[in-house]
Amino acid sequence: MLIKNAQVLIGKAFQTADIQFDRTITAVGRIDGPADLDAAGCYVVPGLVDIHTHGAVGEDFSDGKPEGLQPLADYYAAHGVTSYLATTMTTFCSRSSLFANSSPSSPVISIEGNT
Repeated sequence: MLIKNAQVLIGKAFQTADIQFDRTITAVGRIDGPADLDAAGCYVVPGLVDIHTHGAVGEDFSDGKPEGLQPLADYYAAHGVTSYLATTMTTFCSRSSLFANSSPSSPVISIEGNT
């Protein structure tokens, strides 16, 4: 895919540039070829990392509900968050450990609970 004419965050400043990617970014700069998307007037920044979140969209990581993980992952992805640290409050281990066996589209790295 080729995005053209975007305001791309490069270093600490925005610059007009094109971005080419498949599964990963393959080129940034002025790229020949027809645009799949003309992003004139739009900004492109790296994916955001949320290092402290208890939840969103009516779901809370402390609830211990595996079915709540997918709506959370979808919400964060739709808002530019590519990685997040599920933050819980001190709770019983049995509730927090439910997430350890879940596998939504966003994998859980580790969960620690109160024993």
